Amino acid sequence: MKTQINTSEVSAYSKRFASMLCNQFYRQNSNINGKQIVELSENKQINFFAVKIIFLKWQDEMTNLRSPYFDYSHAEVNKTLTSLMNLLSQNISIARPDFEPVLQEAVADTILMYLSPQSFYAKFFENFSDTIHVANQLKPLAKYIKINKTFFDRLLAYLEREANPTITVNRGHELLQTVASENIINENSDDLFSYLSKFIPVSANNFFVIDEDPLAFDTSTIIPEINISQVKAMETKVAEVFETPIPKTVVEEYHATYTKPASYEPVVSSGIVVEEHKPTEVFTFNSQFVNNDTNIVSVNQQFVQETPKEIINETLDTTNTTTNGKVLTLRDFIPVNKKFVFIQGLFGGSSEEFEQAVDMIDHCNDYHKAIMLIKEKYFRRFAWDLEKDEVKEFYEMVSRKF
Repeated sequence: MKTQINTSEVSAYSKRFASMLCNQFYRQNSNINGKQIVELSENKQINFFAVKIIFLKWQDEMTNLRSPYFDYSHAEVNKTLTSLMNLLSQNISIARPDFEPVLQEAVADTILMYLSPQSFYAKFFENFSDTIHVANQLKPLAKYIKINKTFFDRLLAYLEREANPTITVNRGHELLQTVASENIINENSDDLFSYLSKFIPVSANNFFVIDEDPLAFDTSTIIPEINISQVKAMETKVAEVFETPIPKTVVEEYHATYTKPASYEPVVSSGIVVEEHKPTEVFTFNSQFVNNDTNIVSVNQQFVQETPKEIINETLDTTNTTTNGKVLTLRDFIPVNKKFVFIQGLFGGSSEEFEQAVDMIDHCNDYHKAIMLIKEKYFRRFAWDLEKDEVKEFYEMVSRKF
């Protein structure tokens, strides 16, 4: 059930994406300018949030210019500062080490804005300690927001109604909660994740906290409820079967048809000849319940008939974690064709992620630790579905390793 944004997953993904996008851009450029930032990605919101972050950093720098010796509130000074800002905005030039963190934050903000505007604005409010100047600090966001503008307009209206001209951060959070309760419909995020997946496969589900433990199986569908009366009835039936003596006619027929084998030799013990019976067929209680239908094949027989010999040998080997004294790794259990299936279906098409996962699992001491590792690092991150064959097969491979 989707209830909360997993901010750590948002941050981790944004960092990887920003790195790949910077690799693409800075391969042919030493610096990035303002026009290039606005056109950097296919998603406008990412680009404009990057500009917003740069603008806010510039504001912080301008705040640091304040001095007790000069009047920065003077009209001529403000006019000059505004001209300086406009001039600087046309001469942006940022090297990769400084721009990549900006891009990472812009991607994270964009994901939040698409999936949960409330989370985005809550994060934005964290920039202020006590109060927010609505006109100067929130309203300017309007020119940078390209999606879910209805949410922003409603929030701004609430804040402006109470601001005088500031409003406390706590009251801002309360009004934010009020807007969120209005259930404003968010814009479709398919285009965003389609674009992001060109670099690293991802879906919206990767960024939500899952309330239910995906590895906690519901055993009610596997183990039926025990009916005490049925158990007692079965115990009585079993007792009756094993207490029933073998009919005399069955014993007589057995002796009448028994013939000594040609290689029969009597056993001599202490000078006394003892006749050793070697019946051609052993009578057991199970023979009372054998079905006369010769077409019935047991599960084990069917397994042997339908399964190639090498797989049977491999399956029946209870010490398959070693071969000739050599400890096998998880990689030894994964056929080449399955490796590509797992990479594409479970690790977002990344062979590096797959290899890293295999190495980390091999360093686990037992099956439980391996499963916990998978759950924490990969299950939610790549949105694994326990109903998919490749997920079941991967767990089976890990189980065989241990």
